[in-house]
Amino acid sequence: MNRIILFILFFIIRFTAISQDARNVSISFFPEMNEGIIVINKEIRIISSNEILNVTKLKFYVSHLSFYKDEQLVWQDNELAHLMDAENEMNIKFTIQKNIEFNTIKFGLGIDSVTNVSGALEGDMDPLKGMYWTWQSGYVNFKMEGTSTAIKSESQRFEYHLGGYSAENNTYNTINLTVRNSEAINIAIDFHKFLSDFNVVTHLNVMSPGKVAVDLSKLLASCFSIR
Repeated sequence: MNRIILFILFFIIRFTAISQDARNVSISFFPEMNEGIIVINKEIRIISSNEILNVTKLKFYVSHLSFYKDEQLVWQDNELAHLMDAENEMNIKFTIQKNIEFNTIKFGLGIDSVTNVSGALEGDMDPLKGMYWTWQSGYVNFKMEGTSTAIKSESQRFEYHLGGYSAENNTYNTINLTVRNSEAINIAIDFHKFLSDFNVVTHLNVMSPGKVAVDLSKLLASCFSIR
């Protein structure tokens, strides 16, 4: 019995020591429009154009998350990718060692070509999440749907399903942001810039790999900044 008690005490002490050497970090994404946060199925008036925008779906993949200190890798996520969905809080939580210091965060917007050719995976990459086309086209990196009064059609709908991983159709982008060595990292996504620069009236539906999807993906990657 004494040996069992000593065994339990050893693991309690060991776990406590590990916990004291670790810290919790949270990375949160905020989809912004007119300095406000996009809320699914809530209308937003764009002051500059008097347009009314209603986003009904907003999802994207964050992959290969890592921290750097002066260009040296100090921590890397074990998960292949995280699916961010505006219907829920868009954050990633994990634990790192307390002595790890960083000043840069690096991540992929979407799913890279190597992972795409691995076929449909599990967890956040499960096809049931609605972010997978076929083995030929791979994963959808970014999905945004909604309506805009700027669109002169009966439905006023737009749909952007951005994906593609092969050669000239590769829509995967790497994002590097300078950050403080903090437990709470907030990242803004400027959708006013994304929709204004792209002009929602020009392309109402982007639903397959191609040049437009590549151009939009590059634009979207430039819309991420530290909040």
